[in-house]
Amino acid sequence: MLMRAQVSLEFLLVFAAFLAVLALILPLLYNSYALEQSLSGKRYAELAAYALQGAADNACVLGAGNTEPVELRLPFPANISASGKNLTVSVGGKSKSAETLCSYSESLALPAGTIRLYVSNEKIWEG
Repeated sequence: MLMRAQVSLEFLLVFAAFLAVLALILPLLYNSYALEQSLSGKRYAELAAYALQGAADNACVLGAGNTEPVELRLPFPANISASGKNLTVSVGGKSKSAETLCSYSESLALPAGTIRLYVSNEKIWEG
């Protein structure tokens, strides 16, 4: 009987040590996940802003009647707003602004996923 109690006690001690280690590791994993989400949102906002800026500048230089397609891959919903020559892209709570050659007045709310946008020298729209 004493041997069975010792085995049970040892099992409980090992299990308690496992739970203690798990309690220390879980907050670290959660913090690294939150940091990764924040950094990836910032990076996707930068990529989208630069892609839209390049397309807008190309369409502006080419003149009226020209459109440039832009394909964005967004892991989070995004907002694109353009006022004057300032273009702002927000993804995952992070924003990036870029200046374009042409003036725009747009506001788009985009879902997560692969999105195709079109940019002319006057307008930005989803297609």
